[in-house]
Amino acid sequence: MSIAVSAGTDDACNVSWSAFHANHTAATISVSQMTKSSLLPLFPEDVATVAMIKHSLDILKKITDLANPGQTPVVAVDQPLFAIAKKIQWKWPLLYGEDKFVILFGGLHIELAALKVQTGVASAGTADSFFSASHITRTRRAHQVTACAMYQCLQDAYQDYVISLEEGKEAKSLEDWCDQQRSTIPMFTVLPLQLTVLIFVRSIRTGNFPLYVQSLTKLVPWTTFIIAAGYPFIFMTWLPFHIYILKYMKSF
Repeated sequence: MSIAVSAGTDDACNVSWSAFHANHTAATISVSQMTKSSLLPLFPEDVATVAMIKHSLDILKKITDLANPGQTPVVAVDQPLFAIAKKIQWKWPLLYGEDKFVILFGGLHIELAALKVQTGVASAGTADSFFSASHITRTRRAHQVTACAMYQCLQDAYQDYVISLEEGKEAKSLEDWCDQQRSTIPMFTVLPLQLTVLIFVRSIRTGNFPLYVQSLTKLVPWTTFIIAAGYPFIFMTWLPFHIYILKYMKSF
């Protein structure tokens, strides 16, 4: 993806979203630290069972105790597995309680579900993948462009509103004007959702925990529309539990 050359950039600068944040992170960290995260090897058994999740948690506990004694294991799982893992924690609190494991909701499925709601921004052909968010990178890019276009249209409409005011009449602020228009024009509701999803992605890319929690909290009111998309997005009903863990968990 090419970007316009501006102050502080080299000539012929080609950078992607991930490359930009990777370079920015590398420039701000003088000494690289060894990661304490790991990806377990795949196994042929069906993982969406209580037995397999319990077995996985037991293995993770042993690995964490060996690699970093005293640390509480932090496990990130997809939507269906998050529901099973939380039920295990509530059923066996002494072995798998919330003070023994921190279960996190997988970020990819959260973004996928949010993008699924935002349909109707593309035509037929290869753009059909936008409707199902099957190609998440392409879909995200389409929503980035859509958000930019919608924001520019919003700014133009606001300027027309200011110009059309009678002489001596004070114009409303942009925020107040948008709130007034939101009750009658759906596009003023769609844009905040577009921006919230992109902010959520940014929080993951930059490792910004407060921004991550804030963006998830703003996504919760949209879960009704996300659930309407059907399986597997019905598991988005568990998103408030994930936010509760992030807000109220102790320092591990």
